[in-house]
Parts: sequence; C-alpha cells; structure tokens
Amino acid sequence: MIMKKKSTPTVEDALDPDEIDDKGDDEDDSSSSSSSSSTTKTKTYSYKVRGQPISDEQRKAMIDKWGSWTLVDPKRSKRPKNDFYLQYKNRDVPRSEFPSTAWQTDIDYLDQFLPEALKLVERAQEAILAEYGKDHKEEATFEERSDMFHLEIMDTWEDLNYNSKRPPEYMNKGGLTNKKSWEGFVRTVLHAVMTEDSFVFAMGGHSAAAGHGNTFVQSYTLQIQWILEAVFSRLGVKHEARNFGMGGLGTAQAGIASSYLYGTDVDILMWDSGMTEGDSASQDLFHRQYILSAQKIPILWSQSSYATTVLHAGTGVYAGIPGWGMAGIPQAKTVEDIDAMPWAVKYLSCDGEILGVCNEHRYNASCWVPREDVTMDWDVNPETGGRASWHPGNRVHQLQGRILAFTILSALRDGLTLWKNADGYALPDEAWHLTEHYDSVRSKVVDAPGDCFRDYDAKGLGWACKYPVQVRFSLLPN
Repeated sequence: MIMKKKSTPTVEDALDPDEIDDKGDDEDDSSSSSSSSSTTKTKTYSYKVRGQPISDEQRKAMIDKWGSWTLVDPKRSKRPKNDFYLQYKNRDVPRSEFPSTAWQTDIDYLDQFLPEALKLVERAQEAILAEYGKDHKEEATFEERSDMFHLEIMDTWEDLNYNSKRPPEYMNKGGLTNKKSWEGFVRTVLHAVMTEDSFVFAMGGHSAAAGHGNTFVQSYTLQIQWILEAVFSRLGVKHEARNFGMGGLGTAQAGIASSYLYGTDVDILMWDSGMTEGDSASQDLFHRQYILSAQKIPILWSQSSYATTVLHAGTGVYAGIPGWGMAGIPQAKTVEDIDAMPWAVKYLSCDGEILGVCNEHRYNASCWVPREDVTMDWDVNPETGGRASWHPGNRVHQLQGRILAFTILSALRDGLTLWKNADGYALPDEAWHLTEHYDSVRSKVVDAPGDCFRDYDAKGLGWACKYPVQVRFSLLPN
C-alpha cells in the first residue's frame, strides 16, 4: 500500500506503537500482563508494530498532544500465570477465587490501572474524531462531536419494524441496538479484560465486504484490528479481526462450517453479504450454526437486521446493526472543498458536478511500489484486482472500520467506567461472567423460530439449523 501523509493525526499516531516498550520490565513477548518472566531485559512488543517509523521530534510532539501510556505494574513478576483461568468454564473465575496476587483484586494497582485504561480508550476515540475533523473544541461536547458515530440504543427490538430497511438516521451514524444487547456487549468486553482473554471480530461476506479493489489491510475488518490491537494489548487482551469475505458468493456454503472456518472463539460475528445473499434463511443459518457449534456465543453485530433480531427475540443472543457514518461527511461541491478536507474525508461525498473526481480517487492502492533497487523484467498490474463500481474504496472501508472500532471502544469505555465506579473495585461476577448467558442461548436456539427451518427443510438440509455440524471447508480456484 502506498503510504500518504495525512492532514490530521491518525489513531495510529495517537496510540504510538512504540509506546509498547517494557521500560525495563522483565517479560516475554506476550499480550498478557501476567506472562511469565524472562531472564533478560530487552525491548519487546505485545503486538506487531505497524506503520512508518517516526522521529524522536515527531514522537514528542505526538505525546505532548495526545499523552501516552505510562503505567508499569510494580508487581508484574509476582502476578499469577494466566493458565489459572482454565480451571473455570469460559474463564469465569468467581471474584472470591482469584489468587491473592491477582491484579484484578489489587486495589492499589486498580487505583492506577482503571483511570489509565480509560484515558487510553478516550485517546483512541478522540483521535478517530480528529481524523474526521471532529477534534476537540471547547464549545462542543464529546457527544456532539461524536454524533456521526452515535449508536442508537432502543429499549426493545420491537421498536424496529422488521419488514423495513434500517432507519436512515441510524444507517448514516453508528447503528442501532437495544438495551439488553448493549449491556451484553459491555459485559463481553469486560470479560475479555478481566480474564486476559482474546477478543475476536469475524466477518463473513461478499467481495465488497472482503475489500476487493483494495489491499487486504485496507478492508474494514483489518482497519478494526489496526486500531484496536494496540488498545487491547495494553489491557492484557489479544485482539484479532478476521476477514472471511468471499467474492461472488454468499455465506451459506461457509455457514454450515462457520465455527470451523472462522474459529470457535469469535466475540463479534458479522454477516455482510447483501448483494449476493438476500434470503434471510441463509443469514439465519450463518448465525444459528455458529451458536450451535462454537465455544463462545458471539454478539451478532450484523447487516442482517431481520435474522439477527428474530434470533435475539428467541434466544437472548446479543445483537446490533452497524451504521455507515456518512452523516458526518460533508459534501464537496468543488475541488477546492476537497482540498480543504481532512484526508479521511476526501472523495467520500461529491456533488454531481464533480462526482467524477470522487470516482477517480475511489482507490489508492497499487500492486507494486516502484523501487530504484529493483529492476522489473515482468509485467505487474498497475492496480489491485477487483476494482468495480459496486466495490467501495479504501476511505469507505476505513470509515466503516472506524464506526465498528468506535462502537467497541464505547463498550470498553462503559465497561471500565462500571468497574471504576464499583465499591472497592469489587465488580459483581454477574457484571462480567458469560457462562449463564452462553448456556441460556445455546439451550434455546434449537427451538427458536427463524427462516432457516422453513427454507432448508425444503432442501433436505433442515438438520443444519438445529445440530452442530463438524465439517471442513475449502475454497478452490476455478
């Protein structure tokens, strides 16, 4: 991917990957804050450093503007190893059974950790806002500046008309969910932090969702990881975002094998295949089979509003619908308007007279960056494959990734605030344990209504709607 200088600080800048420096601590190269000690003191990273190097002057200016993580656990070498979580189903350790040296019950450490963790999350969200020209202004509150990322939280899903498209105001902002699902979202993120677990986002979809026409890292799924991996690593959590988009296909062929293809540890599962798979039965199968066969019960943060809300009503699985954030994107009427915009906003919305300018700048990736030290004696495609009028470009993918990352950061912020405000930091088990929820959803999904039974029974495949299937999947070239 060709790297271009951006006109506003990016989230990557605000997080500063090089902050992940042990600063003299003894530890191995692990994302867990309770990892075993090393005998040498070397600079290591708890996640893969990405992006271009920056100078000391740039780093200092960035830290002066955004701040940086400074917390070091003085008792790190005395913390228990994280394998003690495995003694409990779904790592649900009762508070009374945490080892005496665990950081989760160390009030002196939590006095520092929770405020620092909240500042880290807020820094990441502020940097996302800065990318889109919504940086801090005294006359505007955080809620006002983050309106384009606003998530509508309804009391119940009954407030949504299942037979209509998403209301435009939600589609053009952060999306919508209901109160029970948002509380579950917060619980799921808290569980990952409390148990130093992984936190995984996985997407199944078509070519547009996969990111065809762009580089892989420009796809919205990988943009989520680009932002969140560094944040979660500071909190002892390993984050992954898995892009399983498949060009020209829906998800039914993979849905039967969903947990074996996407992994059994997915925390957020997203269906995004509207152009190739409009039937709700296949969407229902995609989600239902994962619930039946995986280790975790994921949050269904999915474009399939009907299938997910019906499953939520029948099983209690947490569900939501992501938005697109275009409410915060100004429309350019002239080329001069575009030039004055922040990098992330350019070419996203053009008036009809200059629409061609936006289309010309839909993508910014190439298959090969020319190098003086390499002589090419074979033909190289000048652009990445899969470019089409119906495939979104890199800035659209970035915006979608930022919407989803902002939503996850909001859940993390709510969860950390809940923990910080608990008396003596003694967060009740029910505020973050997930086993009861997992068991409840799994026990109800077999009998829960859904279009999977109606359509797949007629095809002789109704068994896939109610039994966990163990299969292998391979996508081969023609």
